[in-house]
Amino acid sequence: MKKVIILFCTLVLTISVQAKEAPSKATFLPPIGFQVMAAEGIRIKYPNGNAPQYVVTSESTETTIAVDTRYRNLPQSELKAWSNELESSIKKVAQIRSNKIVQLAGQKWVQIEFISDAIGSKIYNILLTTGLKGKQMVVFNFNSSLKEFKRYEPDLRKSIQSITLK
Repeated sequence: MKKVIILFCTLVLTISVQAKEAPSKATFLPPIGFQVMAAEGIRIKYPNGNAPQYVVTSESTETTIAVDTRYRNLPQSELKAWSNELESSIKKVAQIRSNKIVQLAGQKWVQIEFISDAIGSKIYNILLTTGLKGKQMVVFNFNSSLKEFKRYEPDLRKSIQSITLK
């Protein structure tokens, strides 16, 4: 009986650590082993003061999931125009791999995948954004060094499918 209780408690703790809630009222399940990034790591990764509200990372810190909200009204009817605007901006500094509208968490999202340059490496990004009730939008950026992307891609895509909005 004692072993069953320990196993149950371990399972509950594992699930509660894995169910990450971002300040934007969005939840998702990060890949197993990902942890909340320490404040110092966030300052290093986002030195220009544009840090997202919430970041989880792999042990190496080369693969991260960032979640943020922005004060911008983004109705579902304007997603295509927003998608085009984002692509126009991103393609000036990165290589676009795809740009599409997807269905997640009961609504449409812009999903743009692109490869960007970082100091000493290239980064594969999966950027997702949608409007929230009111004048906010939620932004997810799943990104990984190309060196790690093949390893984490299935887990990142599974994590994307776990996104829910409250």
